[in-house]
Amino acid sequence: MTTKQLFRATILSAASLAIVGAFAGAAQAQQSVADFYKGKTVSIIVSTGSGGGYDVMARALARHLPKFVPGNPSMVVQNMPGGGHMLAANHVYTIAPKDGTVIAALNQNVTSNQLLTPQAARYDANKYIWLGRFAEKGNPALAIWHEAPVKTLADARKTEIIIGATGEGSSSYRYTAAMNHVLGTKFKIIKGYKTVPEVLLAIDRGEVQGRTGALSAYEEGKPEWLKEKKLNFVIQIGFTRDPDLKDVPLWTELAESVEDKQILNLIASPTNLGRPVNTTPGVPADRVAALREALLKMVKDPTFIAEAEKQDIETDFRGWEETAQIVAATLAASPESVQKAIEAMK
Repeated sequence: MTTKQLFRATILSAASLAIVGAFAGAAQAQQSVADFYKGKTVSIIVSTGSGGGYDVMARALARHLPKFVPGNPSMVVQNMPGGGHMLAANHVYTIAPKDGTVIAALNQNVTSNQLLTPQAARYDANKYIWLGRFAEKGNPALAIWHEAPVKTLADARKTEIIIGATGEGSSSYRYTAAMNHVLGTKFKIIKGYKTVPEVLLAIDRGEVQGRTGALSAYEEGKPEWLKEKKLNFVIQIGFTRDPDLKDVPLWTELAESVEDKQILNLIASPTNLGRPVNTTPGVPADRVAALREALLKMVKDPTFIAEAEKQDIETDFRGWEETAQIVAATLAASPESVQKAIEAMK
């Protein structure tokens, strides 16, 4: 064999070994994910109590997601309400294992909470590993019981009624407090209910006269209220009118200045995020990729879709890139805008 032929053979042999090694490495990486998850239990942490929309979604994930994750781990839901959703968000960032055995279904306020209650947020939402999000249909809205004396914004500026809410970090509290500050309403907010179903029960009992939040809560928990028109929708929160609430004004349409609109838009930013799903910082890249791929497969699975339709769970799933972009855009708000929004919610 000539020197030239020997050199060529050596190069081809090295290239062949490199290709074989690459395939072996890829196979080993996939195998290592399966080996890691086999026999393990993954916790899905929910920042709300049981029975609400986030909880229902998380329990559906626990039933359907394992079969699409290599190694087929079991999954359990861990409810962690408290601190206006801060308890769960902080736990996932600071305490939870950073190995892919924790998935979180955090409230959509997770990003705005970091800006608007920085003293309580011990996390950086940009550093969570986002897996995707379920885009919610419809806007949150202020719904008032049909027998209450407030029917319009003008009424709400004159007459005090009681509005139920969960913690101070929740949308139900923040949106209502911002209405008082920016739009001049006189709502008395009773906070501290652990779950949305508890607020609905309080409305049913006459303890409170309304709630600000997602329309889906009534569709899931009190559909008869919608059918029997027992709620008056006075104001909706978002960036465009919800087709189901086409005659209900956006709160930015009721604002009296450009500055007020900017404040309300920042506070409404969670409506863009929907119901996000993430894992902890520090999870190895191959496990992150496996979890992201598993979610994409699950939302196309006929069994999951059938259950989601039966339980009215959102199925419009968006990928992690878009989710991360929404988070980053919210956190890029100017300090001046953030401070004004904080003042609006006091």
